[in-house]
Amino acid sequence: MNCIAVELSGKVLGRCCLRKFLPRLFMLVLCFGVLAQPGMAWAEKYALLVGVGEYNHSSINNLDGPKYDVEVLSQTLQQYFGYSKEKILPLVDKAATRQAILAALNRLAETTRPGDSLLFYYSGHGTSSFDDEGNHNNFLGLPPDTGVILPVDFRPGSVKNILDSLIIGSRDLRPIIQRIDADRDVVEIFDSCFSGKTHRSIMKKGYGTARFANLNDLTGDAAPAGHGSGMVQAAKSQGDGYPYRRLIALSAATEREKALDITWADIRSGAKTFDGKPHGAFTDALLRGMQGAADNVRDNRLSLTELFQYVEQQVSTVSRQRPQMHKPPALSGHEPLFAMQGTGHKPQATWMSEETKPLSLDARLIPVETQTALQSITGVQLVPDSADMTISKEDAQFALYLNNGSLLCRLDSEQELLTRISRQLALKKLAAIGIRPKSYNLLLQIAGDTGGLVEGESVGVDLTAEQAGYLLLININTAGAVNILYPVDPNELPARKTIAMPDLGVVSAPHFGTEMMVAIAFRTEPPFWRDLPAMRSRGELDDIPPTAPLLENILKAVDSKAFAAGTSVSIRTVAKGDIMN
Repeated sequence: MNCIAVELSGKVLGRCCLRKFLPRLFMLVLCFGVLAQPGMAWAEKYALLVGVGEYNHSSINNLDGPKYDVEVLSQTLQQYFGYSKEKILPLVDKAATRQAILAALNRLAETTRPGDSLLFYYSGHGTSSFDDEGNHNNFLGLPPDTGVILPVDFRPGSVKNILDSLIIGSRDLRPIIQRIDADRDVVEIFDSCFSGKTHRSIMKKGYGTARFANLNDLTGDAAPAGHGSGMVQAAKSQGDGYPYRRLIALSAATEREKALDITWADIRSGAKTFDGKPHGAFTDALLRGMQGAADNVRDNRLSLTELFQYVEQQVSTVSRQRPQMHKPPALSGHEPLFAMQGTGHKPQATWMSEETKPLSLDARLIPVETQTALQSITGVQLVPDSADMTISKEDAQFALYLNNGSLLCRLDSEQELLTRISRQLALKKLAAIGIRPKSYNLLLQIAGDTGGLVEGESVGVDLTAEQAGYLLLININTAGAVNILYPVDPNELPARKTIAMPDLGVVSAPHFGTEMMVAIAFRTEPPFWRDLPAMRSRGELDDIPPTAPLLENILKAVDSKAFAAGTSVSIRTVAKGDIMN
């Protein structure tokens, strides 16, 4: 079966997060403790919101966003989710010392009661055992899956000074969180930078400031003897299982990515946030979603799935980072996360504008004659800024980049470029299915919690629906061709709630770039459904051109009452030679 040469590229822009933050030591994550306890009308909601943008030490660059992150999140909690102002404690800049943060957490662990909920948010600099180029440097003695945040009074100097002034997940946060997690719900949002193995920058594009502090340059000391081995031992002793009972986690990015921070300078240069103030791309999407935009089922409730899928799709349009989700195995992710209160705004019909608006291209980096040829394609518009895609001429090839700076594909000739753009126009409606209003939640995840796959790695997906439906899984490859990945045979035709496809294929040369997975759930059997097995046996479900009759029939079914839900996720692939070791 022709499936996924999984093509993406990954440049790192801004903030970074380490994947195994909560499950083992501490990860830059957004964690949601779900579900208020039934019958506990007296349960209270608390929030500790920490933002550090102005650091005491001049060696740490200041950040624009944290104080606005805290300010708007506090307003959102009060306006949309019924939090009392008296139960929201903001610690911003000078107030956000190491002692104050840990003391506030300990106080909440002691004074809150079973059934209460706690939101703990941090916005600011982070670090890890990786340097800012993604190279593992264990000079602090931290294992590679340890996350660290920097309070305002962080002190460079000796290794001892650094370690004593950091907030380290395994050492400082996990013991407190586990006490709360025993009988209370916890929401943890960490929007800061942790470095992982980052993809080499293929194109200098975009905006953003890293919320990552490379501590290698701030001390010449060697790590204390035995410190590193002790930390690794502590991590391994916890095992690989998820250590929390109630906590649900969403991370801002994967272990190979940095996350984007949108600054005042970026905004003056044309970058957009939902309120015109600096925010991280992750927090900006989170706030939009919490204020109603993620309620795609339109029932005035937010499930984890709704919020996660919305944030992931929004972030992917401006940054190469991929938010991640972690939850206890007992939860499906479709349970209500928040009940909207007050006047929330409803999602707009953005999918319709995506289908009908011109495909905008920034073509300033290619020959004039090729620009003229592109302009002759109906539905294409050449613009200098904020384009859907950017085209450049590199080493006799045309390189096509998405608006988040990720490589879509490389093409050998002008004719191949024109064909690819024409296919992109034909695929717009299929790609927009993920932002259509849904009847129920549908969650599509790339196995392995990865935002980019390296040559030789395997590809797998998991799909879960809130209700049983006729599930269809589609891949759009870098050539703009479509592959139907599921169903494969007649035994898979009945309505289902879950699909696990752990081994779709292996990332292989030469086609690297960005592919898209689209999942669709139909509530009733669509007209083309029974034809799929025979088409599979004839090889007609691989490399389908965008104008094929089957795709037209799928889109007709999407526009009918049979459609229940749709979602999409991109996959970036990169050659081994484009990874910095």
